[in-house]
Amino acid sequence: MSFCSDEVNFLVYRYLQESGFVHSAYLFGIESHISQSNINGAVVPPAALLSIIQKGLQYTESEISIGEHNLDLHVLDRLCGLAVKTFAQRSGGTGSIPGRVKPKLVGPVSG
Repeated sequence: MSFCSDEVNFLVYRYLQESGFVHSAYLFGIESHISQSNINGAVVPPAALLSIIQKGLQYTESEISIGEHNLDLHVLDRLCGLAVKTFAQRSGGTGSIPGRVKPKLVGPVSG
């Protein structure tokens, strides 16, 4: 899974807005040219940045657990699939962003 800088900038911008940093969000939006990006904010769920960070931490914990307990990567794949379904049920949506590709279980985040 990879993120482009526009996507990261949008997530930071949205986080600043949601956290009440209206002026900071405004300035960041101007400097990062948020209005010129092709990101549809309507498909980005609230607290998306925090959710991604939390999932990243869980993923890292899972990697550590696999190394310590010799778990199969297929088990982790099933757990990630379950997490997406659970998120979809809680959010009332599909749990995915249209046009996005399923994240890989191995490899660095690039962008």
